[in-house]
Amino acid sequence: MSDLRGLLHVHTWHSFDCLLPPATYLAHARRARLDFVCVTDHNTLAGSLELARRNRDPRLEVVIGAEYATDRGDLIGLFLREEVRSRDFDEAAAEIHAQGGLALLPHPYRGRVTDPSRYQAVDLIEAFNARSSDASNASAAADAERLAKPVSAGADIHTAWELIRDGTLLELGGEGPLRERLLEAPRRLITRSSHRNLRRYSQLVKRVRSRVGFDRHR
Repeated sequence: MSDLRGLLHVHTWHSFDCLLPPATYLAHARRARLDFVCVTDHNTLAGSLELARRNRDPRLEVVIGAEYATDRGDLIGLFLREEVRSRDFDEAAAEIHAQGGLALLPHPYRGRVTDPSRYQAVDLIEAFNARSSDASNASAAADAERLAKPVSAGADIHTAWELIRDGTLLELGGEGPLRERLLEAPRRLITRSSHRNLRRYSQLVKRVRSRVGFDRHR
């Protein structure tokens, strides 16, 4: 079987800080000849479900997932069937696993939460995040290597500019379904950092949408 290349940790307008329609990723996947896309909107499966409904490409796998805010930082669930309800970190991870999903810890060193006990509950660690600092990514990668945890690269796309110039991909070798490859296959992280001003733009979008009333069910 051939290698698989795809995008992990990207957002659509179902996230409060993003204005990208889900269909944008289908056009991008065709141009970039991607094999999978993991949409992980904030606290909702709506973006990934919409993308899956719109997908007509039999060779493109759309992973159902979301990025949930918890009491100990964000937690991504992949291969989900229903929303994760708990906002307790360990309980949320347990909900993900109960569905047969994978728990991924994104940007472990972003923000004030760096509790190392979180690593015990997850299947993968995001060793590179396009919006994180070099130091934060280096620390996350070192932790993953020390704990022998499989790693991922998070594009963390929120804007059209990030999507157009994106250079952050995960390439998986080996054989078998994507879920198993994420856990076991040899991999290559293809990385490109985003400009810090783009994160500020996302925060502006968040503030404006909160004032006018954010409706994720557009």
